[in-house]
Amino acid sequence: MIKRGFEAPPNRYGVKPGRHWDGVDVDRSNGFEKELLKKINEKKAQDKVAYLSSVSYL
Repeated sequence: MIKRGFEAPPNRYGVKPGRHWDGVDVDRSNGFEKELLKKINEKKAQDKVAYLSSVSYL
């Protein structure tokens, strides 16, 4: 395993840096997964804000 002091970014296969992955820090993807996760997290945050505003008493 490569020691870098921080975790490698997640990938769809869950492969850690090592003999199965070269550990190059270059993002070779087209950005789909990053954008997908960003949209999912934004939707969760929006739903949470909507819920909290609907149950607040102030």
